[in-house]
Amino acid sequence: YSRYDIFFPEPKIAKYCRTVGIQDVWWYLNGNFGDGSWTITRTNGEEERADINDLRVATGFEWGDSNSIRAGRRTAFVEIGYVFSREVQYRVNTADDLNLGSSFLFSAGFGY
Repeated sequence: YSRYDIFFPEPKIAKYCRTVGIQDVWWYLNGNFGDGSWTITRTNGEEERADINDLRVATGFEWGDSNSIRAGRRTAFVEIGYVFSREVQYRVNTADDLNLGSSFLFSAGFGY
């Protein structure tokens, strides 16, 4: 009735709460090292790569049928969390690097 996905960059601890109809409901706490590389076009027409990095901690509920949810596939979820250590790093024009403030997050999703 507990699941521990301890791996980088997205660790997650989940705990079974209850079954509602045919849907199992689980509570979870997760972390994420969010990153991504993007190619941007500057106003002068030059293209440059930018890396966007942050750290996230969130808690929420997920639900789905028993077999799917235990395999890590969910029908739907809702979560709230905190994002910190946010930065944008440019590969060429490093003087334009940004350190952004912390933020809250709210996410929800549905599968079909």
